[in-house]
Amino acid sequence: MNHTTFIEKLYLRVDNRDLDGLATFLAEGVRFRFANHPPVVGKQAVLEANRAFFDSIAAMNHIVEHVFTDGDWVICDGRVQYVRLDGTTTTATFATVLRLDADRIVEYLIYADLSAL
Repeated sequence: MNHTTFIEKLYLRVDNRDLDGLATFLAEGVRFRFANHPPVVGKQAVLEANRAFFDSIAAMNHIVEHVFTDGDWVICDGRVQYVRLDGTTTTATFATVLRLDADRIVEYLIYADLSAL
């Protein structure tokens, strides 16, 4: 699968808060860092970190503006709109850096300012 399609499918799972779908993208030993949170290692730990974040918001929608690749590294950036639990919204810019091995994410780094959440 090409990298743009990979990113589109990944963020479809994320925006739908589909942990089972997200799991299919992750290598067993994936390393994940989300914004300023401490990194976590391992598929189950990454899924739990995502579950905790998904539970803290009502919804989200990513708009990917660019996808860049360099070998097994994929970088994308764009905007994400969050719906808070109280129904209000905020938009943030984000960048995600992924390292892939056989179409599985082994390094998953998300840069975003979440202070408005």
